[in-house]
This record gives sequence, structure tokens and C-alpha cells, in this order.
Amino acid sequence: NLATNFAAVTLPFGMREGGAYILKSRIEADISRLFPTEDSPWRIFELIKQQSEKLALAYWHAHKSGDERAKVNILRRAKVPRGLNAGDHQQARKKGKVPGNAEPISLAPPGRLGAYIRRRQKKAGLAKAGWYAAATALGGRVRTRSASTGKSVQRFPKYVRTLGKTSGIGGASFIGGPRARARIWNTVSYIGEALPDALYYQALDRAQDDFVAALNRSVQYLNANKFNTSRAA
Repeated sequence: NLATNFAAVTLPFGMREGGAYILKSRIEADISRLFPTEDSPWRIFELIKQQSEKLALAYWHAHKSGDERAKVNILRRAKVPRGLNAGDHQQARKKGKVPGNAEPISLAPPGRLGAYIRRRQKKAGLAKAGWYAAATALGGRVRTRSASTGKSVQRFPKYVRTLGKTSGIGGASFIGGPRARARIWNTVSYIGEALPDALYYQALDRAQDDFVAALNRSVQYLNANKFNTSRAA
């Protein structure tokens, strides 16, 4: 239950299947913001402006007038950085995403940009999947009963369960006895960005409340059965 609570508040929030599409769209927007291609004139204008405001204005004028040759010449004169560096992308991320006001870093070749975006999108939800790996390693319930249909349903969405098969992203251990204790962990490198501290402690408190409530229900059930057995005797 704790792993499920952590997963629910790890980006993207919630446990709906549609979370994968939201996250993939955000990944594409974040990367495109940093590494524009030549079909992103406004981002190129901002990129050139870092080198020369005069050339940036000249580029924008050429764009508005449809002078493609002038645009190519201005780009050459501005000597804007070209290429796509994954390290630059990671450094630009703040709290799990690229800020909306982040400046472009370099001009990316269209083919490389698309390939890089697709590689990053394949890992969309990996931080959540670390908690799925922890839950299954502990042997906890990763299914629940639907309140509307009464049928058994998966707690984790399919895209998270698929990524949860990735090795080394999460685990758990259990020690029995009078002072039994369990440990779970998520080893995805950016889990600290994907799960803010405030939500981490909120999920922890909720899991503790759920555990106490379940324990109380068990005690009430045992007491009720004991009373019924004594009357039958």
C-alpha cells in the first residue's frame, strides 16, 4: 500500500492510463524548447539573440519576409551552437521538468531531435515503475477491487507495469519476528525530482493511517468472531 501511495503522487500524478500520454507530450515540449530545429523560427530568434540582438532582429525580418537565403546566411554569421547534448538536457531540468522560461541551448538536426525525443519517451513513467518493482518484490497486493463494478483491477496502469520489469529500479526486503519490518526502495536516479518531499510525506502519512485502520478492522473482526463462538458453545 505504501508503494502504491508513493506511485500515485510521483510524476505524472495519479494512476490513470492517460498519464503516459500527458508525460510524453511534456517530454516532447521540454526537449523541443531547448533544442529547436529550423522550423521553429521564434526559438531560433531567441537562440541568435544570445549571440547578437542585431542579428536576431535581422533573422526575424527575413523570416517574416520569407527570405530563406537570408535566414541561412544570418544563422551562419551568428555562429549559434548546433547539436543535441543529453547532458545539457538533464542540467536544464528543474524538479523533473524544463522550466517554461528556459532559453534554447542549440540548433538540433531534425532527425536527431526526433530520435532523442522517442528514446526519452520510452522511459516515461520510469520513476513510478520503481514503486511497482518495490511492491511486487515485497509481494504486496498490486490489484484492488473496483468500487463501481466489484471486479479485481490493477492498481498500477499498464505503461507503469511494463516499465516495472526493468531491472534494478526498485526492490524490497522483509524481516519477520516480533519486531517485523519491511523496507522498500526506488533507485531511479531522478526519483527525488519526480516525487516532491511534501507529497512524499503526505503519502507516508496516508499509508500509516490506512495501516492503522486495517489493523482496527482486523481487531474488530476477531473480537466479533470470538463473541459469536463463545455464544455458540
